[in-house]
Amino acid sequence: MQKPGIDWTVRGILITHLVVMYMCIRHAWNMGWGMGSLLGGFDWFWLIFFLLFLVSALLGLFLFGLTWTTYWKKRLAGFDGLVQCLRRRRRVLIVGLILLAILLWFLLYGLNLDSFRAGSMRLGILWVVVLAGTFFLHGIRKEGRLIGSFLGSALLFSAVFRIILFTPEIQTNPLSLGWSEGSRYYYGSLFLARSIYGETLPLSVLHPSRYLLQSVPFLFSLPIWVHRLWQVLLWVVCNGLAVWLLVRRIRPVYRYWWFLFGLFGFVFLFQGPVYYHLILCTVPVLAWYNGQKPWRTLAIVVAASLWAGISRINWFPVPGLLAAVLYILETPLAGRKWIRYFVAPVGWTMAGTAAAWLFNQGYEKISGNSPEVFGSALQSPLLWNRLFSNSTYPPGILMGTIYALFPALALILVILLLHWRSWHPLRILALVGIIGVFLGGGLIVSLKIGGGSNLHNLDAALFFVLVIGLFIWAGKFLKDRPNFANRSIPWWLVGIVVLMPVTHFLELGQPITMPGREDTDRVLHTIQTFLDEHPGRVLLIADRHLIPLDILHVQEFEPEYEKVWLMEMAMAGNTNYLDQFYKKLNNHEFSVIITNSFNMNLQDNSRAFSEENNIWVERVELPVAKAYQSVLRLEDAGLEIWLPKDQP
Repeated sequence: MQKPGIDWTVRGILITHLVVMYMCIRHAWNMGWGMGSLLGGFDWFWLIFFLLFLVSALLGLFLFGLTWTTYWKKRLAGFDGLVQCLRRRRRVLIVGLILLAILLWFLLYGLNLDSFRAGSMRLGILWVVVLAGTFFLHGIRKEGRLIGSFLGSALLFSAVFRIILFTPEIQTNPLSLGWSEGSRYYYGSLFLARSIYGETLPLSVLHPSRYLLQSVPFLFSLPIWVHRLWQVLLWVVCNGLAVWLLVRRIRPVYRYWWFLFGLFGFVFLFQGPVYYHLILCTVPVLAWYNGQKPWRTLAIVVAASLWAGISRINWFPVPGLLAAVLYILETPLAGRKWIRYFVAPVGWTMAGTAAAWLFNQGYEKISGNSPEVFGSALQSPLLWNRLFSNSTYPPGILMGTIYALFPALALILVILLLHWRSWHPLRILALVGIIGVFLGGGLIVSLKIGGGSNLHNLDAALFFVLVIGLFIWAGKFLKDRPNFANRSIPWWLVGIVVLMPVTHFLELGQPITMPGREDTDRVLHTIQTFLDEHPGRVLLIADRHLIPLDILHVQEFEPEYEKVWLMEMAMAGNTNYLDQFYKKLNNHEFSVIITNSFNMNLQDNSRAFSEENNIWVERVELPVAKAYQSVLRLEDAGLEIWLPKDQP
């Protein structure tokens, strides 16, 4: 990388500062103007922030102009002296970084102000913390340029920021925090069904490895907040472990690069995000792959692929392809026949994929489910309008993907073009092909109805771009020929690659409003009363996790038709499954049905998830309402209780 002088480092930081302040000023104006009478229309709160942002922007503009003067050179000498003084007080600076992390949490959630929930305000808060962190981190480092300290601070507090965004998810309220949150705990409990329910129940068809991980707290009968904390730990630890193993394999030349690469990888994967149960199948390969021992590597790939086999179909080949990618990156082709060169990586990929498929078939047989319900994701229709800007995912899948991956891919491309004669074309073609396959596949899956409102279906593409990118950026893509060029990559491109990922989750982690303790207890008491007064088979379409958590008690409950899987079958148009559901409804086989509150309204595409809503209304809500009557809507909890129509 080109190492910019101190002048251009400061100018780059100041330019970024001006952009961020402009966004904050504009937001403060839009939110504050017309809300009061100060200065013609501001209330006092927004006026203070508007003036702070304006003064900060003017100061940045002044300093930017100052960097072009001779006076600036004289001030730099004083700055260097201050840094040397700070380096003798490193413990104080470390404490300062910790306090900045606490301050970041306090501003986001401690004050509990709606004003700090907008993306531009959060970016402004994060930016101020990053600037202060740059000063502290530069003092902690024994040596190094300011640009390295700035990038380190940006990555450090981006990672801290992402972890802090999990805060609203750790709550004691037992009701589901989101549409599918409670479902995850219920499916996790099924692995211990014998001890929890007194009988063996069918296991989850979707993401068994995820729910296997989420079954752990049920071993100890722990409260709901522990389940939620456990899930947060899985997000942080699993992704962190995979990135650490990747950086350890790369072994960057400089110790500080370990720090930068590790933080970047952690933040980069959360652009999807890459789910924790998926990333785990890469851990054995990253830890123990050895290109000199192909048979041992084969055993590791097969073992990792077993986990992939109960994770997600597009991850079946990932362990084998990861071994292949590491082989291509670490093993030159020069002096070998290309057919023999690719025997091992192709063999690992085929064996790993086969092992994953076979283990998946075995799971199908022991899961207790009908074979026809597996592979539902392959039967759901594609929504091509989501490729572009839409209400469900405003950037559109195409632009979102470009935004997430283009800077990193551009940096990879620049390096390869600058040194293209150093590597055999087949090695480059193989790496490009692997990224291209997962990129294309991820785009298609993201268009599937129910594909979500983010880029999580591009998880494998994100992972392989990270692996290949870090190897190439660190200069560990071993060459086939001597280096014919000694050209550096643009430092500004590195800065964009580092800073871009954080913008993907600026508006995540919004506070979750839940009923108070008394209201929640009243809701749960009401539901329990209905269950006691109407003995028989109970269908909890929603909030079924309340049973394994020992919060609701039923004599007999229906294990089928939980809302996540019911929605999956509705989207896939599985008529056999749905007909069985309708038959049980018409026969009034359920004494009580508990659902999320039905809206019964078809929506146009101006509403988020309108297609999913319409299928749910047509294939679930209307059939339920035809055979059952709503007797109580619990508005605080968003739940509804239904009884058969022939009952009072």
